Amino acid sequence: MRVKESVALVIARPLPPGRAGGENLAISPWLLVQRRDDDPELGGIWGLPAGSLLPGESTDELIHRIGRLKLGVDLSPKDLLVTGEIPRPAYRLKMALFETTISAGRPRVHAPVSDAAPAGVGEPDVSPYADWKWADPRVLRPGAAAGSLCCALGHGYYRGLQANLRS
Repeated sequence: MRVKESVALVIARPLPPGRAGGENLAISPWLLVQRRDDDPELGGIWGLPAGSLLPGESTDELIHRIGRLKLGVDLSPKDLLVTGEIPRPAYRLKMALFETTISAGRPRVHAPVSDAAPAGVGEPDVSPYADWKWADPRVLRPGAAAGSLCCALGHGYYRGLQANLRS
């Protein structure tokens, strides 16, 4: 079975200027994106920005491509948080969850080429999102239950952070 390697991103909302400290993944809202309704696998769910590696592309190059093409921002990769795998009907999805920060720009979702264009038309691996928001990572739970690997990895990682705060 073919393996499809991909990356999902955790982007914590930056603190306002003048506040001490950096982004804190345990307490800050995360940037979430809504899949377009015409997405064949997970239409309409809220999840994390993600993309699949193109042949010869590095993880850092993919992270920058997700930022530019899918979110309209420049991203700075930080840490690998967790990895996971899930079987899909035609392939095995392997995903790495990375923490990233926005180094320039304000998030925006790109309009599809036309209303009739299916997800993925245009640039390679571009699946325009319907919307984005800063939200509590618990919003990922329904996507995880629906089979979204990025949601499962993100929600599981967030639950671990919360458990560490309580101990």
